[in-house]
Amino acid sequence: MDKFITVKKDSPDFQKYIENRVSNFRAVPVESQNINTELEMVTFELKEMSEFASISLKQKIVPLLKLNKFLYFFFPIFYVVATAWLNAYVVDEITLLLSWLSVTCLFLAVNLRADYIDHMIGLDRILKKTATKPVSLGWVSAYRVKQFSYLFFAASVVMGIPIVIAFPITLAAMACATVIIFWAVLRQRQSFRSHMLGDLGWSLLLGPILSVGFELSIRGVSSTQTFLFGLVWGVVVFYRIQLQNFEVIMEASVAKIRNGITWLGFDRGKDLILGLWIASILLFAAFHAVYSHWLYWISTVVLCAIFTYRSRSTFQNLKSPVGSEMGIFIKDFHQLYVLLTVLWAVSLGFLFLVQLFGKALV
Repeated sequence: MDKFITVKKDSPDFQKYIENRVSNFRAVPVESQNINTELEMVTFELKEMSEFASISLKQKIVPLLKLNKFLYFFFPIFYVVATAWLNAYVVDEITLLLSWLSVTCLFLAVNLRADYIDHMIGLDRILKKTATKPVSLGWVSAYRVKQFSYLFFAASVVMGIPIVIAFPITLAAMACATVIIFWAVLRQRQSFRSHMLGDLGWSLLLGPILSVGFELSIRGVSSTQTFLFGLVWGVVVFYRIQLQNFEVIMEASVAKIRNGITWLGFDRGKDLILGLWIASILLFAAFHAVYSHWLYWISTVVLCAIFTYRSRSTFQNLKSPVGSEMGIFIKDFHQLYVLLTVLWAVSLGFLFLVQLFGKALV
């Protein structure tokens, strides 16, 4: 067997090699030309299956699960359940479990499908920093990833049926989610990172649609507080996604990927990151001014102001996407995102303590 083979996109074998739909070897892409065009050519290194024997199941599965992104959908669920308990709402335990499992399966299905598309269109060969390592290195075949995405999607639908029967109104949220998934996340075999409005759709999906939809699925109704929380969380997620896009702005620009950051360019993109962060903390402050204790609200505003002021030098020192300043900027502004999430979680803990202390006094 030849060690290397170059296949053109119009070849009948291209799909087979790029998906790794072969039984006795793996085709690992090592060089690509004219990526995501009709003239695309990919050189594959053909490796025996025995070469992957040392790769553990954990190494294959954990990167595909994207555990670091679970916070995107876990936190709205946690918030809805926690506020339901604080407000003594009647919650159906069975639909709560089914809703959580259904949302988890849907999140996995969408992520796996996006990984498959990123591999097929060559995005993970362009944006190596955000590539799905098991697929791009041939540890797991793209074809298998696609199959598992279908499996998780089917599981999500099956577990969603009893929820719709219990609370038919959830169909509205499911319809919105379906439109977003197919229009923004999986639009025309594109990654949500490779077109202008994909990241906005992802933020809507993980923000107001998830928050309201999950509350509808466990209570049959939704509150204004949950909707407003979803809007604010959607802005925070949008900020985080744009920060990721900004990190790979050079590679994306070379590959002619047209998202919001590449359209704005480096300088205006940097301003967008700062603007989104300021919008996030202002919305966060406004939300907690209404729904949190005034003492906690003041303390969080002060903390956000201090950390934002501390990051001003990082913002001012960033003059180019090349160099160590870029890494420092990404790390610093990612920490701001973590700070906001932690403060939000602490606010729920604070409300728990206030309620428990009030009950103890009574």
